[in-house]
Amino acid sequence: MRRLLAAIGFSFLAVNFFAAYWPPAAYGLSAAVCVVGGLAVIFIRKRFLKKSALCYAAVFFLCGAVALMHRMAYEQLVVKPVQALAGTQAVIMAEIEEVSQTQEMSYAFVRAKVTRIDGNKVSPFSVRFGLPGKYEQGDVLTAEVVFEMPEADRYLLYHYANGVYLSASVIDPNAILCIPGEAGAWQRWKEKSIEAVQSLLPGENTSLIAAMTIGDDSLLSKQTEEDMRKAGLSHLLVVSGLHLSAVSGMLYESVRGWLSKKSALLAACGGSLLFMALVGFSPSVVRAGVTMLLFYAAKWMGEKEDSLTSLGFAALLLCLFNPYAASDVGLLLSFSATLGVLTANILWQQWILEKETTPSWLRQIGQMTMISVGAVLATAPVLIWFDMGLSLYGAAANLLVAPLVLPMMASAFMTVLFAGLPFLGIVAYPVAFFCGLCLKWLQWVAHTTAMLPASTLMLSGLYPAVAVIGLFVVVWAAYQNEVSFPKAFCITALLASAACAVFLWQTSGVIRVVFAGSAENAPLVVLAPDATAVVFRGGESGIAEVRQVLKEHQRNDIQLLIDLRKEPEQFPLKEALESETIFTVETDCFQRAVLSSEIEGLDFYVLRQENGCAAILSCGGGYAAVTSGAMDFEYMPEIQVFFAGSGKIEHLKADTILFAASPREHWQSVSAQQTIKSEETELWLHPKRGWSIKEENSGAV
Repeated sequence: MRRLLAAIGFSFLAVNFFAAYWPPAAYGLSAAVCVVGGLAVIFIRKRFLKKSALCYAAVFFLCGAVALMHRMAYEQLVVKPVQALAGTQAVIMAEIEEVSQTQEMSYAFVRAKVTRIDGNKVSPFSVRFGLPGKYEQGDVLTAEVVFEMPEADRYLLYHYANGVYLSASVIDPNAILCIPGEAGAWQRWKEKSIEAVQSLLPGENTSLIAAMTIGDDSLLSKQTEEDMRKAGLSHLLVVSGLHLSAVSGMLYESVRGWLSKKSALLAACGGSLLFMALVGFSPSVVRAGVTMLLFYAAKWMGEKEDSLTSLGFAALLLCLFNPYAASDVGLLLSFSATLGVLTANILWQQWILEKETTPSWLRQIGQMTMISVGAVLATAPVLIWFDMGLSLYGAAANLLVAPLVLPMMASAFMTVLFAGLPFLGIVAYPVAFFCGLCLKWLQWVAHTTAMLPASTLMLSGLYPAVAVIGLFVVVWAAYQNEVSFPKAFCITALLASAACAVFLWQTSGVIRVVFAGSAENAPLVVLAPDATAVVFRGGESGIAEVRQVLKEHQRNDIQLLIDLRKEPEQFPLKEALESETIFTVETDCFQRAVLSSEIEGLDFYVLRQENGCAAILSCGGGYAAVTSGAMDFEYMPEIQVFFAGSGKIEHLKADTILFAASPREHWQSVSAQQTIKSEETELWLHPKRGWSIKEENSGAV
């Protein structure tokens, strides 16, 4: 069996990824099912079919059982002891590991490593909490806190992947004792280098260099991030294998002429380790580092290096260290992109052997095209799963920047290095000039691609992701079994058409109701196939959130805008959202009214009471409601889905209550069949098929 270690590593990664969305109580039963499945596959292979695919299936099942048992042990030995502190109050001493400053810069969320509780030393563990003011990495805090379970929001698995299993609330922010930490040598050098780069390449060029070289994306503008995402070029801003290979490869080639092969390999390994320490040991960087070190180890021993085996071994090590690392979106994008590039390169090399007469320049163009397409296709399931949008022009954009990627990376690293060393400052100018030209081209490609119509396809959920993976498996199986191209193309096209038909049936005529943002009184955006409505409540910040939702779903016009605010004169809404029609409940409605809309099958009812306003959406015999302020629902029909806010609601009868933020205490007395707290949750309405709740992938932990 070829690449056994790769199969084991990828099995661990896949099982741990899906297990993050299962309740922990199901791990034991799932492990037993995996054992039975593995033994059944082994029996079938011995008695009936001698197919290599069955070997990989048996490895997947058996490794899945081991991964689930390891995950159970990790939960009991690592996660549960930390989370047992939830609900307790203590004085902690903690060192800040990471700071995420809010847009107002007056509040920060920090990840800190707790070393003492009530003056007693404890095994260090990480905790996350919010603080007013500005803090720096390395600061040591002493504060009285209440430990809490982390909120089950869209960032939950991200925090778990970074080893944060507990949150905290500071009791008295004014009583915090902060001892400023001394920045380490690496941190001081990074800050000094970026300041020097800013004098050479001012503006957005410095932001891009900081993101590409040291993993600091705090300087990037929102416009640049949006353009890179829509163009499918975001992977260039995430420090991963591409960046590490550029550093180590540049170092290896630089010293290869003066040193022996083994000495050059040692220098490349040392450079890789220093780079990992420089940008921080995030899962994606560790994955790239382990892969690179294994690659150089194989060259050292004179063995033929195998990138897939190195990649699988890196996945295995990360999952053994922290099973939740398999849920980190950066790691998954890094893994999938690398896997796509390697697979595309293998297929290309095998195909080109049969085309010996092809000109070399055409071979290079074909290889770059194949690799770009492979990276885009491989990352598609991850982008769909995490609702990040698919770039329709991603392959073309990657192809346009591909020839300059490695020169751009190398010149960016040399610019930072030379700018940070005064005696090499004169060399930094020509290198920075070349790097600036490459970055200008990158920005132009990203911005131009992002401005193209329908640049992003918004797909999300389990079905589209599984359908795409299934098509990949079919194509690979056809290739492995040497099915002819016409026959394989017809089979794949037929399955793709069937998958699209099911998806179109599932989403045809569906009216989606989504939260705009994570504020307590988040507005609602109603997305019908051919019309858009907004139910507005909350503060002025909700305008930007509504615009963001409209931008993500490529909606330009609002056909109906309902203003539920009790004080609508605070700021103009119609002009801010450029709506065709606005209905202000407080001024345009006496007690109740029925609104006409362009959304077929959906009716809007609005209510006004002394202390609040409400909008009720009726579709297919079901009702959904949203309020602003306090309301009394005593004489109202039973509500199937209620979008909660900060106001107190009396006599509410609802099947499901949705919260965009943590609910206030008065909601504890309101009964419902289920309550869901997540800004990513959507209500799907259909005039004939009723309603359903679509929960995004925040994780069932």
